[in-house]
Amino acid sequence: MKYSVRAFLLTVFLTVLYSANHAQTPTQPTLIELQNQITELETKLKAIGVELAKLKEANPPALTNVGDGKVKVDESVPTTSTAKKDVEPQKKKDLGVDIGSARLTPYGTIFFNAFGNSGGTNNADVPIFATPTGSGNSSASVRQTRLGLKLEGAKVGTARLGAVIEGDFFGGFPSVGIGENFGVFRVRLAYVRLDWERTSVTVGQDWMVFAPVNPTSMATAGNPQMAAAGNNWARLPQVRLERKIGDHITWQGALLEPQTGDFATNTAFSVQPTSGAASKLPFIQTRIAYAGKNWFGAKRQVV
Repeated sequence: MKYSVRAFLLTVFLTVLYSANHAQTPTQPTLIELQNQITELETKLKAIGVELAKLKEANPPALTNVGDGKVKVDESVPTTSTAKKDVEPQKKKDLGVDIGSARLTPYGTIFFNAFGNSGGTNNADVPIFATPTGSGNSSASVRQTRLGLKLEGAKVGTARLGAVIEGDFFGGFPSVGIGENFGVFRVRLAYVRLDWERTSVTVGQDWMVFAPVNPTSMATAGNPQMAAAGNNWARLPQVRLERKIGDHITWQGALLEPQTGDFATNTAFSVQPTSGAASKLPFIQTRIAYAGKNWFGAKRQVV
């Protein structure tokens, strides 16, 4: 901008100089014409001064005190307009893939645990109870490693659609040498959930209504902690309805697969009914929960 102003002033000066020289010729302009030209130039100079004032107001220069009361203009500091032109860094998103309005996000935990047992147990790496036979042992395992995919942000009519599929490698071992290191993949969770303002419907395999919460453990992930000491856990195929009543109360009801926990006589690829399926009656579970804040500010649920 400052170079263009200098060029314009130089042009004005040359024009005046030319006019002065041309006035010595026989066709010199009259006094009135010269006065009009000067007035026109003054008007243009005033307009330039107004534009420069606007530019200085929009882009104030950075001032630096150099001593003796003198102030130096630091042209290296970017002005306000320059700062606005800088592109703001984009917020980093979580690992995932956008599918329309929805987002598909992978998650997981690489779970390594080394263990040692002084005597016999029902399961070496994640023991639930001791056995009268067997010997002590020590080893390591990664079969509690967990992988999953989560879908969020989708819409079905007025409902929010979400889905989860999750599995680990705690599904047994192949009958081969060093098969204890070849944990078989198993499905933990696989469900779709529709959420409205106060109502939700879940279809698929999820934690059962009767015992939806488990203790947190760094050693036991394949089976929940306290699995043989009062924790009636299970992940079962189900159709569940949930309704919020007020700000603190939630009601849940579900029809679930009738799983009684007896050992199945299944072959590798075919399913035979257990006693629960042979009853031809689904499990029916319901639950009422109260959620509030305790003295420490954390949420609690009372059934």
